[in-house]
Amino acid sequence: MDNLDEIKSKIDIVTFISEYVTLKRAGRNFKGICPFHNEKTPSFIVSPERQIWHCFGCLPPGEKIKTPFGYHNIEELDHNHWVISGQGNIRKITNVLVHQYNGNLVKIRLRKIKQDVRLTTDHNVFVMKGAPYLQKKYKNFSRRYNKYLKIRESNIDKYQKLIDKYLPITKIPAGELKRGNILLYPIRTIEKKIGMLDLSNYLNKVTNFGPKPKKIPFQIHINENFLKLLGYFIAEGSTHRGYIRFSLGNHEEKFAKEIIFLIKKIFALQAKIHRRSNGHKTGIEITACQSQLANIFENLVGKGAANKHIPFIFQELPTTQQFVIIEAVFKGDGTSFIANRSQNRHKSITTVSEILAEQLIDILLRLHIFPTLYTNGPKIDKLLVNHKKSFTVIWSDEARQKYNLIYYGKDGSQYWLLPIIQLKQEEYRGPVYNLTVDRDHTFITSNFAVGNCNVGGDIFEFAEKIDNIEFPEALRILAKKAGVKLQNIHFDQGVSQQKEKLYQLNHLASEFYHYLLTSHESGKKALDYILKRGITKKSLELFKIGYAPNAWEGVSKFLLKKGFKVDDLEQAGLIIRDRNKNSYYDRFRGRLIFTLKDHRGNVVGFAGRKLPQENEAEEKEAKYINSPETPVYIKGNVLYGLDITKEAIRKQNQAIIVEGEIDCISSYQIGTSNVVAIKGSALTEGQLRLLKRFCDSLLLSLDADLAGDMAARRGIELADSLGFTIKVIRLKTAKDPNECIEKDSSLWTSAVKQAVPIYDFYLDSTLEKYNPEDPEGKKHITDELLPILSRIQNLVVRDFYLKQLARKLNVDSEILQMEAQRIVKEEKLPVLATKPVPRLLERSRRDLLEEYLVAMVLQSQTPKIWEKELTAILDYFKNDAAKKILQKALNFLNSHQNWEIKKFVCEIPSELISLTDKLFLLDLKEKTLEEQKEEFKEIVKEIELFYLKDKLVRLGDDIKTVTNDKDLVNLNSQFDETALKIKQLTAKKE
Repeated sequence: MDNLDEIKSKIDIVTFISEYVTLKRAGRNFKGICPFHNEKTPSFIVSPERQIWHCFGCLPPGEKIKTPFGYHNIEELDHNHWVISGQGNIRKITNVLVHQYNGNLVKIRLRKIKQDVRLTTDHNVFVMKGAPYLQKKYKNFSRRYNKYLKIRESNIDKYQKLIDKYLPITKIPAGELKRGNILLYPIRTIEKKIGMLDLSNYLNKVTNFGPKPKKIPFQIHINENFLKLLGYFIAEGSTHRGYIRFSLGNHEEKFAKEIIFLIKKIFALQAKIHRRSNGHKTGIEITACQSQLANIFENLVGKGAANKHIPFIFQELPTTQQFVIIEAVFKGDGTSFIANRSQNRHKSITTVSEILAEQLIDILLRLHIFPTLYTNGPKIDKLLVNHKKSFTVIWSDEARQKYNLIYYGKDGSQYWLLPIIQLKQEEYRGPVYNLTVDRDHTFITSNFAVGNCNVGGDIFEFAEKIDNIEFPEALRILAKKAGVKLQNIHFDQGVSQQKEKLYQLNHLASEFYHYLLTSHESGKKALDYILKRGITKKSLELFKIGYAPNAWEGVSKFLLKKGFKVDDLEQAGLIIRDRNKNSYYDRFRGRLIFTLKDHRGNVVGFAGRKLPQENEAEEKEAKYINSPETPVYIKGNVLYGLDITKEAIRKQNQAIIVEGEIDCISSYQIGTSNVVAIKGSALTEGQLRLLKRFCDSLLLSLDADLAGDMAARRGIELADSLGFTIKVIRLKTAKDPNECIEKDSSLWTSAVKQAVPIYDFYLDSTLEKYNPEDPEGKKHITDELLPILSRIQNLVVRDFYLKQLARKLNVDSEILQMEAQRIVKEEKLPVLATKPVPRLLERSRRDLLEEYLVAMVLQSQTPKIWEKELTAILDYFKNDAAKKILQKALNFLNSHQNWEIKKFVCEIPSELISLTDKLFLLDLKEKTLEEQKEEFKEIVKEIELFYLKDKLVRLGDDIKTVTNDKDLVNLNSQFDETALKIKQLTAKKE
C-alpha cells in the first residue's frame, strides 16, 4: 500500500468533509449544500463506499456552447452530443450536470467579439497571466508579447520557456477576472482535403408522386466552381420544394450569368432568369428547377436565412478552399468601405445566421485575418420593418489589425488573444449547467475557452479545492491528519514549495517576535503595554503575540542566518527593498506584532500595532501596518483567530465578528470564544465562504456606521445572499468589545445575547439619527434605508421591513413600495424576483427513465433480484451509455456472488466511470424494499412501452415502402402483435 492509499484508508471521506459541510444521509450516499457554489437546494453528494464526492454548476440557460454544428444553448446538450474543446478538438460530452443556483453571475465582454458571456463566479476560465502592468494596458502586453513572437521565429523552445515563465496560461475562477485580462479564443488548425462529395447523403425526401425530376450527378468534385456556387447560395439563395432560387439586384446581370454558368457546368441544368419589375419587388431571380437539388441544398447549407451555414463537412477544408467560399459569400452579400482613420479597404458581411457568423470568424482566423463581430438586436425601424437579430463580421485583407496576437501551444494548438473590455456582476436565481468533456476537459463559450465541470474526486481533490491549495500541500496536510509518514515522494519545484517556504519563514519570524516580547529586554515596554490592556500571558502564547525591535535589520538578520534569501524575505513582505540604493530594511519596527494565521494554523502574515509614543513625530506614523498580499496571505481570505476559535464557532453554529485583534482575544479570554476579527468593517466574499463552512449565523460588533458604510453594506448583502442569519451587537457603554470587557465582562456577554436582527438594527439606528416626524428627516431615512431594504432577497422579509418603515414614518406602505422601486431602477439594484428564467429544453423522459433504472441497480444492496427482468429489457434501451453500464452490471452479477460497487468500477471501461459515478450519486429517495420493487416494475413497464411505440412507428414506415407480398404479410403480423402488447401494457398500467 503506498502513502496515498494508506491516507485514504485512514481518513473516511464523509467524516472529513463533514468538518466543512453539513451532510445528511440520502440512501447509500450523503448530501449537503455545495461549499463551492451559492445554492439553496443541496447538490453536493458524498459516497462512503466509493469514497468520492461530486458537485456541479456553472452557466445559466441560454449561454452558447461551440459544437461541430454551430453554437447550441448549454441546456440543449447531453452526453449524445459533441463539442469543440478548448484545444480546438472535437470531443464527446461524457456528462451533463444541472443544479439550482442563487448568487452572482459574471458577465464578460471581449474586444473584437462584442457578445456577452455569463458564468457563475467559480467557473474556471483560461487566462494568459502576467505582471499586473501587462494586464492593465493591452499595449504593454502587446509590446512584450510581440518580442516573444519574434524570438519564436528563430527559437520555438526559447519562446515557450519565456511564455511559461512570464505569461503562463492559468485557469482561474471567473470571479477573480479583471478588466484587461487576456482570454483565449481557440483557432482550429486541422485541415482535411475532400476530393469528392456524395450529394445523395443529403437527399432525404423521395416521392413517387408527380413527374420524375431530371437526373443530376450526385458525385461532385470539390473544386472552385462548386465552392463558389455554395457561397453564392449561402448569400443569395433560397429553396422551394421544386427548385433552388438566387435573388439579385437589377444591376447584377453579369453575376446572374455566372451563377447560370456554374449550375449548368456542375449539374447540367439550365437555370432561367426572371426580372421582377412590377410591384414593390424588383431585381433578378435565377431559378433552377429540380426537386432533389432543392432538398440537397437545404440539407447541405440550411433552410431559411437564420439557418444558413457553410456545410459542416467543409469546416476543415484547406484554408485556400475555404477562402473561396468566403469570397463568394462576400460577393453575394458583402459590402466594402474605407474605415475611419484608415486608408485601407475593409469588408463586412451581415447575416441573421449565428452559425454562419461563427464559421466566417473561424475561417478568417485560420487565415490569420482578425475580424470584428458586432451583434445587433432585433428591432423595428422607422418604416415599421421588423428586423431579426443580426451579426456583422468585419475584416480587412490590407490593414494590420491591432488585436492580432496568437498564442502557440506546445501541442500545436493556437489561440487568439483578446482582452476583457467589460466586466459586470449580476445576481441570478435559477438553474445552471455544466459539461464534463472527454479527454481535453475544456469547452468553448461564444467568446473564449473555459474549463469543464470536473469538480469532484476524493479527499485530496476536496482538500485542494476547499482551501485553494495544490496537491503536494493537500498531501502533507492529510498525511499529518492521518498520522502517515510520507516516504519517497518528490515534487517539482512550484507554487506548493514556494508556499511551504513562506510558511516556514513566517513561522520563524513569529517565534522571533514572540521571543522578543516575552523573554527579551527589548520587548519589556511592549509587554507591559499589552498586559495592561488585559491580555494574559496564556493568550500571548496561544495567539503568538510578539514584538518587532526598533531596528532596521532585526528580523531580516535572524532569518538570513537561518538560510533564507533576501528575495524570500521580500516575497513574504517582511522587508522593503529600496531599489535606488540597492538595500532593504524591516517592514515592522518598534511595534507590537499580531501573528496572522489561516484557519489551518499556518502563519501567513503579520499586523504591527504602534505602541503609545511620547515623541510627536512618531505619533504621526500609521497605527497599524500590515503584511502586503503574498502567495500565502490574501487579506480578504483571512479571519484573525479562526484557527483557534473554529471549533467553538462550529459547536455554536455562530460567529461573532469584531474589528480588532485585541477585541477578539479579550472576548476569547472570558469564554465567549466563538469570535474572529477582520481588518476594517467590510466582510469579503472569501471570509464569508470560509465562515460558511463552520456556521450559519453571524453576530457583528463593528465600529462603522453599518447603514452609511457602503463597503460594510456590501459585505452584509453578500452574507444575506449566502444564507447567513445576521444580527448586530449593540454596545451602549463602550466603544469596542475590549473596553466593554475591561469595565465588566458581563456587559459583553449580555450584549451578545441581546443582539438584534440586522434589518431591525438598520431601522433603529437610522431612526435615531434623523427625525421621522420631519419631512427632511423622512427623506434622509428613506434615502439611506430603501436601497438596503430593496436588496433583501427574501420577498416576504423585504415586504415586512418596508411595511415596518412605513409605520415608523407614518406614510402609506404602497407609496413606500413605489419609492423603493424608483430607487431600484435609478441605482440599477439587482432584484432577483424580476429576472425571467429562460425556458429549458428538457431531456426526453425515456433518457431519464433509463438512467434512473441504472441508478437503482447501482445503488441497490441486492440488484441480483432483478437480474431476469434487466436481461429481458436490455435491448429496449435507447440511451447507449446507460445500456453499456447495465450490460457490464449484468456481467458482473453473473461472475460475482455479491454486488460491490468498488470492484464493479474497477472492471468497467474508463469512459463509463464518470456516468457510473453520477448515477451512483443520484439522489434516490429513501424507500422500503417493497416500494423499490414496485417502482422498478413500473419503470421497466414504461421503458418497454417506449420501445414498443418506437417499433410500431418503424413497422408502419416499412409497410408503406414494402413491395413484396410475403414481406407485407410478415410486417402486418408484427404490427398487430406489437399493437396488442402496447394495449395490454397500457391496460395493466391503467
